[in-house]
Amino acid sequence: MIFYKSIISVLAVLTGTFSWSDDSAIKADENLGVEFQAKNDVMDKLLSISGINHSDFGIRNHCIGANRIRSINFIDDQTAYLDVGQGRQVILTLADRCTGITARGFILKTRANRLCARFDSLEVVDTGMRCRIQSIEPHITLDTDD
Repeated sequence: MIFYKSIISVLAVLTGTFSWSDDSAIKADENLGVEFQAKNDVMDKLLSISGINHSDFGIRNHCIGANRIRSINFIDDQTAYLDVGQGRQVILTLADRCTGITARGFILKTRANRLCARFDSLEVVDTGMRCRIQSIEPHITLDTDD
């Protein structure tokens, strides 16, 4: 009987409450419940990512219209944030590291009035180095302070 009560105690700590045959409930540490809720909030946000509509960010067929782009800010030699308005950002990733693009600046090299992954590139100012765009994806944050 003691063995079974020990197993029930362990399960109770994992689930948050436990009870004996006399129907008295004992609550587990309340901090565990708060931590569990925070983990659920993050999981809910992660699950919602699969429902993100790329067209809400102006991305169609791995391309974004140049008129949607308000600014391009490189954070390193391979990754940039594009401000597309309405509080939304897009992440642009280059196929390879593009030395000097952050420090020197760049010129867009497109075939149309849109920027497309795998086809268009950026040229580093004063070097002529071309850097092909690998991907254009929505930037999603997991802030749980909503």
